[in-house]
Amino acid sequence: MLKIIAGQLSKRLVGYGLFALGWYILFDQILEDKWVTGLLGSLLIPVGLGVVVSARRKLRS
Repeated sequence: MLKIIAGQLSKRLVGYGLFALGWYILFDQILEDKWVTGLLGSLLIPVGLGVVVSARRKLRS
């Protein structure tokens, strides 16, 4: 049981990290006028949120 909880918590941390990295890439690249790279990096935002949501659902069930 403890192993499952630790795994889901680490998955949530990875999700939050991807979310933050996506925002960082988005703003960093757009400020340097690299729109394509910024928009591709922003795809990490919904991926990170999806990982967090799936980890929360698995932890609650």
